Amino acid sequence: MRKTESSRQRSRLTLFLIPIALLAYPALIHLSFAFDRPVLITGMWLAISAGGLVVAIRRGSVPISLFFGFLLVAGIGLWNWGDAVNLIFLPPVLINLALLVLFGKTLLPGATPLVARVAALWRGSLDEAVFRYTRRVTIAWTVFFAIMALESTALALFAPINLWSLFTNFLNYVMVLAFFIVEYHLRFWCLPNHEHLSFRKFCRLLYTTNLQSLAR
Repeated sequence: MRKTESSRQRSRLTLFLIPIALLAYPALIHLSFAFDRPVLITGMWLAISAGGLVVAIRRGSVPISLFFGFLLVAGIGLWNWGDAVNLIFLPPVLINLALLVLFGKTLLPGATPLVARVAALWRGSLDEAVFRYTRRVTIAWTVFFAIMALESTALALFAPINLWSLFTNFLNYVMVLAFFIVEYHLRFWCLPNHEHLSFRKFCRLLYTTNLQSLAR
């Protein structure tokens, strides 16, 4: 009983910290440029890498441990021998690639599309029309994140820093939100004879769902 209550508390804490982290990250990036303090970027990178490595090791996840270990070594290397501000260009690319893999691997033969897994959490078994629609939405999200990864890479390589910051710290978030809202309304048109959650309940379902665990 105590273990269950402790797990619930950790889950609530995680749900509280995630939006704070999502808001704090672009704010810190902006401040680092506004006040010419690239050390903020390096410090944040090292803290996230070290924290992620500790959690991954405790959970026994070798791939994730190697990933955060690589990030930590790269951060230390740039701190000592390179230009630490270059670290700023990596997270948007890595995050979009991670989301691309998260959605894309569930489209492999024999796998259930990620959006179909989310839909099944409240619909139960899915009929053919819903399964077909959720597969197409999973494909759309996969393509979307592939485009975002390419965009982030191109901006990092060729765009002025101000334009790169405008997209990666603001406009890209707007595009994700717009894609999310458009897809929500599109399902009413594609599946007119099916019951749908309200937008508020749908957001709550996504917010409380661990997509990484669901995609395994």
